[in-house]
Amino acid sequence: MKSFALKSFGLVAVLAAAFGAGVAFDSGGPQRFELPAIVGDGFATDRADWRERLPELRATAEGDELRQIALDSIALAVSTSSRDQAIELLGWVGLDQDALLLRDLAGEGGQHRVSAVRALGRLGSPAAVETLLELHDLNDPAIHYEVLHALGNTGDPQALPLLEDALEVDAYAASAAWGLGLHGTSESARVLNQAFRDQRNRDQLYSLASALASFPPEDLGGPRATLHEALSRGSQSQRQAAMSALAQVKDPMVYEALAQALDSNNASIQTDAISALGTLNDPRAVPALERIARYGSARIRSQAVWSLGAMDNEEARDALISIVETGPADTASSAAGAFRDLEDEGVTEVLGWAIDSRGTMVRDAARSRLFQGPWSDGGPPEAVLALAREFLGAPSGWSGQVYIFLLEH
Repeated sequence: MKSFALKSFGLVAVLAAAFGAGVAFDSGGPQRFELPAIVGDGFATDRADWRERLPELRATAEGDELRQIALDSIALAVSTSSRDQAIELLGWVGLDQDALLLRDLAGEGGQHRVSAVRALGRLGSPAAVETLLELHDLNDPAIHYEVLHALGNTGDPQALPLLEDALEVDAYAASAAWGLGLHGTSESARVLNQAFRDQRNRDQLYSLASALASFPPEDLGGPRATLHEALSRGSQSQRQAAMSALAQVKDPMVYEALAQALDSNNASIQTDAISALGTLNDPRAVPALERIARYGSARIRSQAVWSLGAMDNEEARDALISIVETGPADTASSAAGAFRDLEDEGVTEVLGWAIDSRGTMVRDAARSRLFQGPWSDGGPPEAVLALAREFLGAPSGWSGQVYIFLLEH
């Protein structure tokens, strides 16, 4: 069977080669589907788009072929993980009539309840929505969180009042906010906006802010506007939640607020800003973060180093190298452990230099990072292997780690 070109539908998916022209099962391990990467980590950023395109996919011959593979796999798979993957695939390519099968799989005591509930949410057909409404009324704590997410994924108007009510229940408030973000309509945005303005619980504010940030900046009249407003006029908790959520989605309007928060006298706001700047990955933040890493209080120096390590840009990498070379010992040792890419020749060079030239604390951190990996299939460069061979005669605390490193490479 040829791979279905889901990219033509604005999605990303490939069928696992294991399924070839038919359906084969290997008891030695689970079969894998590579499913449409539409729903990201927590929220679907193109909700309306994929909901509109899935019916087009399901109506094609290839979509029908995918559906049959999913149905056969659910019936014949020999492992729980294989069947879960097939159930998830059915959620993308199934038809309304498949809701009955998913309903049975979501029944009490089943091994595949969570997968079936998620699939019902992506199926989103009338029968799927009806089943989810029934499951919601059962209020089964084993799956109720997933039911709220799935109801949001359907985008169905009947889900909205249930999700709004769940916001008032502490145990389910975060899941309800997630569901409203997945719902992705102007009505769900209105509910989230109002809840964020009224909420005082810090943890729930973070959930609401993440849901609001999941909407595209220009979407539905600007659900993110509430977060932008909170950056300057919100309470401390609202401000911190907005900074964190907007940094997660790389919102361009959050940088200035984060940069200003670095100089806050409030330790909590300052710490959150440092962390959010690492997530934002904006090179403009590097000089300020390096300054804090070198000269800030002990409470925030390691946090600034962590943020530099979380970034994926040349400026942050150069700042970490500089800190390893000339920073105070505690900060330099943190920097030595914060490098992301050991394939970078400049990184391996400075770690090798630190092993030869810095004090015990930095030297030990550099050794640990250098011999920890991971490395690509080609393995570490010869210079690193040569360093390892030199350390075989080191004290026992290091020789064991180095010996294992050399055995592996």
